[in-house]
Amino acid sequence: MILPKFNAFLKEALPLIDAKTAAKFLARAERHIKAKRFELAQADLTEAIKLDPKLIDAQIRRGFVMLERNDAKSAIADLDAALKIDPKSTRAMIERGIANRVLGRPTRR
Repeated sequence: MILPKFNAFLKEALPLIDAKTAAKFLARAERHIKAKRFELAQADLTEAIKLDPKLIDAQIRRGFVMLERNDAKSAIADLDAALKIDPKSTRAMIERGIANRVLGRPTRR
């Protein structure tokens, strides 16, 4: 049962192993997130952001990953960066609200 799942994962992941673009790092990070490999996802998202600092999806996803890794302060920093790119990003606002709630900070109603 495990071997077919692993083979399926490899089939999807192999084209992304040699990630050289921000989009490929983001795509590989999404696979890591799906498999709950948050440390690997964080590394790939960091690389994606280095290659393309305006890639809002990478900023938001890394914020999500930081929340999953119990680092709400870092999550807020990433989500603030996403909101600087797009101040109207609903996804970034929602994730930032969750991070604030984790920290016990009041949220706007």
